[in-house]
Amino acid sequence: MVRYVGFIVMLVTMVVAGGCAKPVKQAADDMPVPPWLQVQVTDRVVEPGDDPAVFCPASARLYVRVDGLKQWRANAQADPLVEYVNQVILSVQPPGLWRQAGKRLGLDAAGVLDAYFGDVVSVVEQKIDGRKAVVVMSRTDHAMLNKLPGAVDAEPMNKPRRVGPFAMYQLHEGDKAFVMAIGRRWMLLTEAKHAEHLLTLMTGVAVGESSMRDDEAYQKMLAKLPDKQRRTVVLFTHNSRNTEQHALGVVEHGTHEVIDYVARVPRLDEFTVPPAGASMSETVDEPPASNPPGIVEFGPLPASVISAASVNVLEGSLDRLTRARAGGIGLIEGLRPPIVLFLGSVPGAEVTPDPGIEVPVLGFALPADTPEMAKQLDGLVRMVHLILSLGELNPVQTVFGIRRLSHGGVFYHEADFGRAIARRFDDNELGRLANLPDAAGLTRLSFGRVGDWYIVCSQRSFFHRCIDAEADPSLRLVASPEFDTFGFTERPRLLASAFTRAPALSRLVDGVADFYRRAQLDHDNLLAAQIDTPTQPRQRDIESPLRYIAGALKHRRTFSLQMWSIPGEGGSEGNDAARPEPLLRARMHITSGR
Repeated sequence: MVRYVGFIVMLVTMVVAGGCAKPVKQAADDMPVPPWLQVQVTDRVVEPGDDPAVFCPASARLYVRVDGLKQWRANAQADPLVEYVNQVILSVQPPGLWRQAGKRLGLDAAGVLDAYFGDVVSVVEQKIDGRKAVVVMSRTDHAMLNKLPGAVDAEPMNKPRRVGPFAMYQLHEGDKAFVMAIGRRWMLLTEAKHAEHLLTLMTGVAVGESSMRDDEAYQKMLAKLPDKQRRTVVLFTHNSRNTEQHALGVVEHGTHEVIDYVARVPRLDEFTVPPAGASMSETVDEPPASNPPGIVEFGPLPASVISAASVNVLEGSLDRLTRARAGGIGLIEGLRPPIVLFLGSVPGAEVTPDPGIEVPVLGFALPADTPEMAKQLDGLVRMVHLILSLGELNPVQTVFGIRRLSHGGVFYHEADFGRAIARRFDDNELGRLANLPDAAGLTRLSFGRVGDWYIVCSQRSFFHRCIDAEADPSLRLVASPEFDTFGFTERPRLLASAFTRAPALSRLVDGVADFYRRAQLDHDNLLAAQIDTPTQPRQRDIESPLRYIAGALKHRRTFSLQMWSIPGEGGSEGNDAARPEPLLRARMHITSGR
């Protein structure tokens, strides 16, 4: 659950601690009150009870509910991502109000978070007159709520002083201001400049608008998510016309978590997935009613692969990616799904020069059922190499930049794209990664037919592993004991199956971050020697996110995801109700290392 509530925790702290609020010059007594906010309206305002969706107008664009942040934090103290979130909370400026509250209440920063946001937190985004704003609702112990205004020196508002059971306050620190509503068990927070959004949220249902919980689209979408009683996170969002809806639920099952996602997207049926084995070059106007299950294929990838996605590309998409058209005639015929995208690694000792780290490998694989198809794909790669090399004005690279090699009796090619790739990165750091140095980077591509698959990847030694796995099926990814733990299922209308081995990815990312650190130190020392002045080590902008990602993955074992579509139940509001709309479904399993 930690990965999916981190953004909510940071959003809450930005709202309550200042974030990026602009100066508010208006005094609390001058807070504008909408004309519809009359006594007879505010008398009908009630607190949400146990379900904040009852309080949320159906017109809200985004609704999120998170349960048990306090328990999550207690269970995950050793998680590096939890430590990172706590650091964010402590560093958010200005921290004065909440530090002050902690001192007066005898709580540290984490204790304040647990006390006021540890039970049920809801985040609502609304759009009023073209302006978007976020309001945070939190269910809190009554005794702790009563202590909060005095602990943060909140000022009672005059307009309005109360809205139903809620007492209205403003908080100030320097030139920043926030509005806070406190009831018996709930508090609401937003920036003072968005006070109207808060008042609309509190009174919308009272003036006759239906609540989110009573909204038909909300009910239908959440009903399609399993384990209603065990969800720790619920998300629902829809567009202004309610023709598109998305819902997500997170359920914890001991050492693993399951994320279920469902979406109704207009015109999804126009991008149908062909039956298993159908050519991507053929037009599929109407998929058979009994579409055979989509096969989970990963080709001859070796068991050492770190992350891979097998994508049954939507009709026509693969053609647009790989086919050059001349007069409507495709130059590559017979392509079929899936396309497999993968990330791997090889030891630094297997490349020259050795960069001193595990070297990342990027690549993709396509089914190539015939030698003729492989030749056409060869020609496509050669054409891309020619175009990029001509741009370098390097005749040697253009003419001699492709070598014919072999391994285990299989012939393939290697193309040196050199600076033609690296120079196309606007970000210098990404450019350096692409050219890690020379052969250790991502600029030399091995490509060719391996069995019935066509593979392109960035390291020759990894390409050899694919050849070995084709010759010996026991070396393949799909034969490894861990593959069965991913829980992949062959489903009709299957769109994608993907997985990541978290520890291996963590080591790889950490190694790349270490490479950047050493490279920057070498650069700084060289610069200092040239100008004869001392230098201080500088942390590269890219290194910190890499370290964070590596740390967040250390306590996970695997991520696995499947995405598919299912027949719909009829058009949503604003569409032809007689026309069945397919739904997009996804399920992710995350296994913990603890």
